[in-house]
Amino acid sequence: MQPFHCTAPAYSRPQSEAAAAAASSLPLAYRPPAASRSDARLAAIARWSAQWHNGHLFLRDPLRGYIEISPQVIPPQSFFNDSTYHDERSDVWLSQIDHAQYLYTVREDHGILAFKVHPQVARPTLPAPEAVLGKRALSNELSTPPPPPKKTRATAKHAGPTRIRKDRRVQTPVYDDVWKRIFELSDPAMLFTYERVNKAFRGALATYSHIWKNSMVDHFGDGLPETPKDLQDRQYADLLSGQGCMSCKEPKARKTYWAFLRRWCTKCFSEKVIKQEDCFAINRKFPGILECIPCATVDSWNHYSYAGWGDENGRSTASGNQPVFLKDDVSAVAAAYEEFMGTSEEGDASAEEKEEKRTEWIKERREKAKEVMDERLEIDKFEKKWIAARAQKSVDLKNMRREFIIRRAKNLDPPMCEEVLKLIPAFQENIKINKEFKTEKFWKVLMPKLEEARPMAERLYAMETRANEVGYWDLLPNLQNQTNQMSTCAPGAYHQLMALVDASLKRVHNLGAHSKVQIPHQEFALRVLNMVRRSWPLQPLAAHSQIPDRSPFIDCYPRDGRYVLTIEHACRIYERKVVPNLEGLYPEFRQPTRNVQKFKCPGCKRNDVSKQRTFRQLMNHIREDHAGTIGDFQVFRLAGFRTEPYFCAVPWPMNLPALTDKQKSTGTWDKDSEPEYGTVDTSAEQPQDILQSAFARKDVCPPESLPNATSTGSADFVGNVRDALRVLEGTGLSAAIRSKIVIEYADRQCKKAEGKDASLDWHTLRFEVDAFLMSSNNHDILDKMCCGVCRKATDGKTRGGKNYARMSSSRAELIRHFGTHHQSNVQTWPKDMFTLPSDEDVTRALSEASVDANRAFHTLFPDSKEPPKRELVGMDILATVANQQQRFNSRPSKVTMAQWRQQHPTQDPMSAQHLRPPIPQPFSLQQHQQQPHQHQNQHQHQNSQQHQPHRPHQQHPHRHSHQSLMPLHPQQLNPHDRPIQSQFQHQQALHLSGHSSQQQQQQQQQHQQQHQQQQQQQQQQQQQQQQQQQQQQQQQQQQQQQQPQQQQQHQQHQQHQQQQQQQQTQTQSQHSYGYQPIHHLPASRYRLYQP
Repeated sequence: MQPFHCTAPAYSRPQSEAAAAAASSLPLAYRPPAASRSDARLAAIARWSAQWHNGHLFLRDPLRGYIEISPQVIPPQSFFNDSTYHDERSDVWLSQIDHAQYLYTVREDHGILAFKVHPQVARPTLPAPEAVLGKRALSNELSTPPPPPKKTRATAKHAGPTRIRKDRRVQTPVYDDVWKRIFELSDPAMLFTYERVNKAFRGALATYSHIWKNSMVDHFGDGLPETPKDLQDRQYADLLSGQGCMSCKEPKARKTYWAFLRRWCTKCFSEKVIKQEDCFAINRKFPGILECIPCATVDSWNHYSYAGWGDENGRSTASGNQPVFLKDDVSAVAAAYEEFMGTSEEGDASAEEKEEKRTEWIKERREKAKEVMDERLEIDKFEKKWIAARAQKSVDLKNMRREFIIRRAKNLDPPMCEEVLKLIPAFQENIKINKEFKTEKFWKVLMPKLEEARPMAERLYAMETRANEVGYWDLLPNLQNQTNQMSTCAPGAYHQLMALVDASLKRVHNLGAHSKVQIPHQEFALRVLNMVRRSWPLQPLAAHSQIPDRSPFIDCYPRDGRYVLTIEHACRIYERKVVPNLEGLYPEFRQPTRNVQKFKCPGCKRNDVSKQRTFRQLMNHIREDHAGTIGDFQVFRLAGFRTEPYFCAVPWPMNLPALTDKQKSTGTWDKDSEPEYGTVDTSAEQPQDILQSAFARKDVCPPESLPNATSTGSADFVGNVRDALRVLEGTGLSAAIRSKIVIEYADRQCKKAEGKDASLDWHTLRFEVDAFLMSSNNHDILDKMCCGVCRKATDGKTRGGKNYARMSSSRAELIRHFGTHHQSNVQTWPKDMFTLPSDEDVTRALSEASVDANRAFHTLFPDSKEPPKRELVGMDILATVANQQQRFNSRPSKVTMAQWRQQHPTQDPMSAQHLRPPIPQPFSLQQHQQQPHQHQNQHQHQNSQQHQPHRPHQQHPHRHSHQSLMPLHPQQLNPHDRPIQSQFQHQQALHLSGHSSQQQQQQQQQHQQQHQQQQQQQQQQQQQQQQQQQQQQQQQQQQQQQQPQQQQQHQQHQQHQQQQQQQQTQTQSQHSYGYQPIHHLPASRYRLYQP
């Protein structure tokens, strides 16, 4: 800031020397009769010491220092002009100037400097001295001198409030230059907050980029590397101090991956990068292109280490480290390489010239990549050093705060020792603060908390001191042996405990068997353990307490004198009784790695990064991390603080300190409260509808029929994959569903060209498919899946140090694994290499997808024109009857059939009046809409078959509606029931083809009439049978009286007739069970094959 003009000593009244030393360049104003105007002007210059900076005028206030008074550009020579006044008697200074249609007024009255700006439309006229200075300034004729000036305080009055208020606007302005300096001295992270304050701040930060640069230098130091060429200063500051994932917008992500100039969360980083070993196919097709893009180094756990390949100094790396690349960079450089090679091949250059051009292209891009990686590696190194220095500073501040609190606690009356102080939670929380304290205000807040917790901490410290004196901790190994040998030391209590465990397991297992949703394994285990603990006090006394009498912690145990259950008992019950039951109920427990046996800690407050541990590990974690102070977990101090914990001395609480995945930790724990796991819904779950395969009755579209086809034919596997992906692009289907459709399409095309039993050349196609998917930026296709062959295997072995049946792997890794361990499955590699979704999953996804997705699927797989096979129709009938039987059996045992039918009309297997709307089918119905006459012919054929005489075993009447339906097996299906099947097909066709409801009602009435006629025939036959039986009985009595010798023969004949009747009733039940549901099943409830 350059001084404007100053001719007199600072902070002094104008003197004659000041007038003599005035600059000659300033024009002299006119002299009024009262005083010299030039002296007043020069005195004002000397008094206010005007200075100019960036076109803004600053005046030196005698009390407040330099203040900015002019937001406009005013010539320095014209500010102090002939309008400058000074009244020595009243000590008032005044100067006015007209510039840019504004009137600027500076007035000092008794040491108080005021500045005002008045807009003037026309040229202003200066007011009279009487109006500005007052009448006192002109009272020279008065005989009495003026009163002495009032004494003022050292602080000057503000022109208005400086705090932001909702109801009052700030009147004292702070101009741009001041705000710029404030921004430069702020933390770069705060600048992003200032951007959201108002439009002026956002505009200033967007216009002046030097603010970001100066802020970063002020915060990080002069050693900060220069801004990368690919970034602006604001983007550089965002990567250094910003927060939040740039991909998924996760708000708490802070890690910046300088190799790629991005800030991601851990999940997004793993999804966006690809390892070098997984790029084998594309590096084989385009050699050397991976050296042309940025890379980073990760360790064996896929954690980011640093930018570039090799260690930080460029040397060879440790085993397990490998480079990773961005998937987008790999696809971009592959596309650029293909474009370059296509351009170079257009000319008539020789092979040597083409190779030279390719080498030069690779070399140029390699050098650029090396230059970029050196720049980013420098930033990466600086950030690590800065973080280490900040961590060390944080440790120093914590130690300083800790020593200060200990020193002040010893000065209390009575003094508080350091051992007692460490048992107080407020002390432990305060020493974790890494802020520098300049006053003792925090001590005034902390001391009442220390005094409040002091009695309990001193009592606990006294108990532990007494335990050390009596040698209590030496008794714990013997107590541990007694707990391990409970069956010998306390056999009565052992048998009671085992009986309680078995009963609790049975109760919880029955609860889970009747629940609508399976109980999670964590909840299952905790329910069993808590049930055992709450039932233990209700058992009769079988053994006395095993806790030593001289224990100083005797008050922490139950006082009923019975055997005390401890945390060690809970751990052993979980490991030896609960886990074996979980292995039988939950399939995930049968895997070699039991990562499912994990629980959450209730004392860890952070639920977003909560670590899960096994049951015994959780108890040890609570002892080490949460039992260090008095509070909810102090009972775990009874286990001692040796290397091996003795949980045999910790009483088993009513509420175990363990949480499931669905529970949230609050940092507190009540050992006597009732655990909350939620209610278990034991209502009967309705079975899901049987879904049809999405590819059933579907043909594959010829490659040449697709729009913009690039495939050379059905045998071009990679070309068919390319065309299928292009058709499915933008449909919104997930990567797994698209992978399934693409592989199905390409596999069918290849088999169609070479035959049904043809096998693909897997050794060649595996690299071509992988290279194509990487170069076309389709990295998510066939990626992050498990091995299909390992999933079907039941041995549970790990291959290559990894369980490929449970752990998802990359596409290239699965290709290598399949070629190494599954050479015998080469013929079925398109479907067995990856765990693709099932056909039913594709049907479900298409029913929920958009119209474009279904149109794209029908483009690849149009409807088949071949008639359906009779075996498929029979399978649909069996599946429908079995599904209805399952729905009927799900009703409660106390509910009758009639009540259940009224409560669940849509689930009634005997009613056809309640028809639900049809579920969206994955296939089109154009075939039924285009050929309605086929249904009429089929209906006529059905009626003609109904009037034909039936065979004897088909004329048995149906069972009544109150009888239960039995599942129909394939061998029970009568091959002569063709009218039944045709009638069933006709009903399905009518429903799917959109016939009117009147025709359906007429058909239902006809079926009801037929059913009534059949029932009447059945009753008549039963009456005839009864009459025949009565006549037989009479004949038997007569024969017994007349011919007693023939009695045995008659009995044999009667037994033979009964057997024949039983066979007839069996055939009747088969026909009634198989016929009646088919006529009365709502066709829209199940996905069946098209008739």
